[in-house]
Amino acid sequence: ALPICLDRDGTVYDTRKHIWLQGRETWMFSKLYNDVGQKPEWLHMANL
Repeated sequence: ALPICLDRDGTVYDTRKHIWLQGRETWMFSKLYNDVGQKPEWLHMANL
């Protein structure tokens, strides 16, 4: 899992992993890939 709580300069300010956000991002990239266009980068992001 990637750190998701970053300051504007990229400094991590919270090391907890918020699974709901990761699930939402996976759903969003899957939805884009399936409904908008089959761009390889969207499929890649959904599979991270």
